[in-house]
Amino acid sequence: MSSYTRPLLAAALVACAPAAALSQTLLQDQAVHLAVETATVPGLAAGETFSSLDSAVVDDSGKVLFRGRFAGGSATSTTDRALFYGDSPQSLTLILRSGDPEPSGTIPGATLNSTSAGLSSSQRISGNGTILFASPLNDGGVTIDTTNDSALFLGTPGNFQVLAREGDPAPGTVGATYKQSFSSLSHQTSGLNDNGIAFFKASLQGGDVVTGVNENAWFIGTPGNVSIVAREGDPVGAGQLIDRVSPAFISQINVSDLMLFDVSYVIGSGPVPVADSNDRALLLYIPGGGNVELIREGDPSPYSSVEYTEPLGFNWNISTSGNAFNAQGEALLNAGLNGGPGDSALVKVSLLGDVGIMRVGDPVPGVPGAVFTGFNNSTLALGQNGTVAFQGIFSGPGIDDFNDTGMFTGQPGAIELIAREGDVAPGTGGLTWRSLNGISHYMNNFGQIAFAPSVTADPLLGPVTSGQWHWDPTDGLRIVYLADGSLLDLGGGVVESPTSGGGVQFGNGGGRPLSMQDDGSVTLRMNYTNGQGSISKVRARRLAAAPTEVSVAAGGTHTLQLSAGSKRAGQLYFVLGSASGTAPGLPLDGLVLPLNFDAFLNYTLTSANVAPFSNTFGTLDDLGRAAATVTVPAGATSLAGVGLDFAYLTIGLSPLPFVSTVSNATHLDLVP
Repeated sequence: MSSYTRPLLAAALVACAPAAALSQTLLQDQAVHLAVETATVPGLAAGETFSSLDSAVVDDSGKVLFRGRFAGGSATSTTDRALFYGDSPQSLTLILRSGDPEPSGTIPGATLNSTSAGLSSSQRISGNGTILFASPLNDGGVTIDTTNDSALFLGTPGNFQVLAREGDPAPGTVGATYKQSFSSLSHQTSGLNDNGIAFFKASLQGGDVVTGVNENAWFIGTPGNVSIVAREGDPVGAGQLIDRVSPAFISQINVSDLMLFDVSYVIGSGPVPVADSNDRALLLYIPGGGNVELIREGDPSPYSSVEYTEPLGFNWNISTSGNAFNAQGEALLNAGLNGGPGDSALVKVSLLGDVGIMRVGDPVPGVPGAVFTGFNNSTLALGQNGTVAFQGIFSGPGIDDFNDTGMFTGQPGAIELIAREGDVAPGTGGLTWRSLNGISHYMNNFGQIAFAPSVTADPLLGPVTSGQWHWDPTDGLRIVYLADGSLLDLGGGVVESPTSGGGVQFGNGGGRPLSMQDDGSVTLRMNYTNGQGSISKVRARRLAAAPTEVSVAAGGTHTLQLSAGSKRAGQLYFVLGSASGTAPGLPLDGLVLPLNFDAFLNYTLTSANVAPFSNTFGTLDDLGRAAATVTVPAGATSLAGVGLDFAYLTIGLSPLPFVSTVSNATHLDLVP
């Protein structure tokens, strides 16, 4: 125990801690609302206002990219959409608008629209801010027609180049051209990483194309340097021919420029003829090394005497989500096995071998007596450190249709249950989780998860309330938002209640989802009771505070919202302050409270819950939340120019009192 710990714990325990004042959701406490429907559009000057907002994606610096539609002023059906980029309402910038000249300058007279519509949605952005987008093209019919009226663009604002254009020669073919329309982009058939390497799928025509044999292919590269990855009809391995590229819709890229995709083979092809029992495979594209099989139907699985296959007459099930391929070249899959009816397993596969994570029939962590009966294919996640996340279905004693699904995460061999259908959802006043099978969720490189279940007071009769929760391996659960009628200040005098929200769970090529940063922040397209929406970036810090300035002449209240997470539920907390900065801070039980010891810290310690402090000492609720205030009296002009920092610690009591966590620091400036 450090020299500071004992007096802090003694002060905390001299009296029974009062109950905490209720804190709010992360959306209420820690959100930045970048754009709100009906608000004025930045970069335009004729009174245009947002009419709709698409889901947003975010880079590692926190800058958000989205397509917005607007009305009024200069907006027409072919110019009323644009791409916006920024990290705050003040910095939000219109970077491209429908009807603008195409940005590469290589297609004379072409604009970013068709005769009836403008820029499409579903853009991609890498961690370092490289952007991939698609658009129709139009020049009034001079040189552009239906055979060449769309393109993919790659680059950064002010420096976009054509990656691929409909009708252009397809590299790696003999005279074939892109038949594919690039007027819109699909997250499912495209990818981009921090190296600026993009991949996409395209249909082909002309030249060496034989219809039904080799008309689809994967391509990868940069503007001016695109190459073919795999094409239907091409040989792989010992000579078996590709029948279809990505029949199971698997396609991802990592930071090492490796590409993961699935194929089916032509029955009867190859020196050892392909059969129905081994015609599916997962391939790894290695730049300069071609395509290598990671696993193939009929291969031995990690389980003794069990193969990757299905009973005769059934197609082999091999599935994953859009963010389950990490920098190490490992992929998390749900793969069918031939151990019996319905047999499958979650396996982590790589060139180094396969590792079984969880299998149908395995015991369910956290649910005594239960065994897994299946896993949701579309919600698998794999982090850079090997952490996995998945949604499972199970059966056993006392289990029915209202409590047979759950959310799980952890390292192989150390999987834990983080939420179970039918259990009380913390922070909801007794509402219970509804089905946790197939709900949207995302996991970043540090194992933080955002997931969006609904909750209810009665699983049979309802009503049903939507929401989103945030999971941190250290802190546990927090509520991002809950559609319970609570009000949210969107700025500009707009106050509304959220009804639903979500982001983009496909990977960004760097091991995290397109809408979730590695600091735990999530960027959501929110919907509200008035039918409007917003683009909102929600942080997940342990402490948030507002306002950041208080006038000593007028006085005011500084509110601190504590969010320690469900793993700190019921623990004591202590909000402390310092007038001398945050570094080097106070060492406490192996942690560092980011406050320097001074007279003000001693004052906050000895005057907890005494004016001007309210609820600065208390007990956290079932989500580890509390709200404290510091009131600056009017007329305290001698304090003008003082800067104060605040942080809190939590105290666990078993087996002996100890400091269980410390928060980040927040800052308050006292101004004239």
